[in-house]
Amino acid sequence: MAEMFKEVRSLTGGEGGAVGMALASAILWGIWWVPIRMLNEFGFEGAWAGLAMSIAAVPALFLYCLAKRHGIRLTRRSVAGALSIGVAITTYSSALAFTDVVRAVLLFYLAPAWSIAFECAFSGRKLTWSCVLAVAVSLFGMALILSRGESVDGNLLGDMLALASGFAWAIGAGVVFSESDQSPAGLALASVLGSILISTMSLAYFGASFGSLPETDMIVSALPTAVVSGSVYFAAIMVMTIWAAKRIPPALMSFLLSAEIVSGVGTSAVALDESFGLIEVIGSVCVISAALIEFVDPARPRKDLAEKSTRE
Repeated sequence: MAEMFKEVRSLTGGEGGAVGMALASAILWGIWWVPIRMLNEFGFEGAWAGLAMSIAAVPALFLYCLAKRHGIRLTRRSVAGALSIGVAITTYSSALAFTDVVRAVLLFYLAPAWSIAFECAFSGRKLTWSCVLAVAVSLFGMALILSRGESVDGNLLGDMLALASGFAWAIGAGVVFSESDQSPAGLALASVLGSILISTMSLAYFGASFGSLPETDMIVSALPTAVVSGSVYFAAIMVMTIWAAKRIPPALMSFLLSAEIVSGVGTSAVALDESFGLIEVIGSVCVISAALIEFVDPARPRKDLAEKSTRE
């Protein structure tokens, strides 16, 4: 436990506070369901809501890149990581439209378990009993949540999208963490462009399964909400999240972002008429406990924040 607090102090004390930035972005991600559901009410079903916000975020992120004067130079590896994060954005925004917010948030946060597998496979991490326990607790929480087969539109598409989103995020965060010389603004822009590409391909291939094309009057009505939520809110949390992800190991980053569970579950439980009973409570405890096990694991790879890029 002492080691855990020592690491938190070292992270929050360097480079503007990567942990603080990760926690702040987690809180903001937790209420991302609000603009998503607002756009759903305007007729932007399924993937259309996330696509609208991503398109609106592009000009803001591009101008930010120009202002930072770092350009948008990216390696093939960082582009691959950005595309993976783009997949996570698309699938998560769609999950928020297709299933209960509580289920989408909790199922996404199997990401620490996927991050453990990623680090063991590609980052030289040793598989320990604490790793196995964290994964087992995560999977048990997932099984509990999926045991309640209720979801919006009476299907499990949203649940599967939330699971896919957590997996894609774990891969993308791992790649971004390894690319220390890349600009967070450039990575954020590449991730959003990747999200637009994946959303467009999904809508073209799956059609109405991922949401029906909004009518012209719907687009006009939703435009102010899409522009503001995309160019201000969504663009900002993308830069914040990737800035922190560049400086914090993937599994630790996934743990810190699990603060989204508190803001997401809390706000949706109060504002929405969605089921939240004993199963959801136990599932929440399992997911958070698994992330905590991962956080305090002394075998987790630890990198000094000072070794990470200080360009931004």
